[in-house]
Amino acid sequence: MKTQSTAIAVLAVLGLFVLLAAPPAHATATLYLNDGIGHTITVADGSAKDTCLSADCVTFNGVLGDWNINVTTGSDLDASSPFIMDLNSVNHHLSSSKASVLTIEFSDNGFVTPFPQFEGDIGGTIARGGTVTAALIGGDTNTMFSGSAIGPTLTFSYPPTAFGGTFVGANKGYPTSPYSLTEVITITFGKAAGGASFDYSVTPIPEPASLALLGGGLLLAGIVVRRKARRG
Repeated sequence: MKTQSTAIAVLAVLGLFVLLAAPPAHATATLYLNDGIGHTITVADGSAKDTCLSADCVTFNGVLGDWNINVTTGSDLDASSPFIMDLNSVNHHLSSSKASVLTIEFSDNGFVTPFPQFEGDIGGTIARGGTVTAALIGGDTNTMFSGSAIGPTLTFSYPPTAFGGTFVGANKGYPTSPYSLTEVITITFGKAAGGASFDYSVTPIPEPASLALLGGGLLLAGIVVRRKARRG
């Protein structure tokens, strides 16, 4: 009887951890591109402009002003586990009489699992004369494309051709739920021609208490299994 009660306690502890670490319940992921000189496009998951056939995945493939190549895909947790969000893109800017800065945003809301911090990782390539910045916003609102900065903005300029970086940022709205997250990338080439590519992922960092809870639950489960094996 005692062993049964202990087993129930173990299941309860593990169940609580699963609840805390459950995947976020998200809504309709959306891509937004803006060249800063009057050309914009918004692509929602499953819309006519979305060329990705999978759920929780949004792809835009087309021309935007002087940016003649844009192949951009954003995916959320179900499509890019273990990352909570991922944004990747290949872009090229034609030589132009007008300078333009391409802003690419990937946003989703309805996240309900509270995480105190997020880690952002980005890597890519950039041609001569270009600059790429990466930022993350959200955490204190459930409005897409809105919120507070989560961590610093990373900036990469040519040279070198290849770039990469990581940041960890506090979720200022923690433990607010539900909330939104938005990955923000800017690519600058001015009037010159040039291209850039990148892959930008965001990973949640659970609170230490949740990790300790999991460790304790697994340890307790191990003890119960060991005792039952000895008695058997």
